[in-house]
Amino acid sequence: RRVANTYFEPENRAVAIYYRKEESDEALDPRVIGLDQEERRQVSQLQSMIDQFDVDQLAEFISQFEENAVQAPPDSRDMVDVVLEILRERLEVESAGGR
Repeated sequence: RRVANTYFEPENRAVAIYYRKEESDEALDPRVIGLDQEERRQVSQLQSMIDQFDVDQLAEFISQFEENAVQAPPDSRDMVDVVLEILRERLEVESAGGR
């Protein structure tokens, strides 16, 4: 108790306040509704990354992703399917020449 009273004084403390990020007012993509928060974050990161790909890079990425998708654990299969759908849609848009 003596040690605690010596070291745990108001002037020797640090206080951290954490705020949770508010949910966006933006409509949620219906494809990700069944995914958990971590999977949604991963899909969002992948979307940001593929937005920078040209047609050739996108086609190569899809090919590699499909090869690796067979190794995905069964509980991640939903996320893999969503990502493949997004990738294929993006390739279709890029191939048509639009963004």
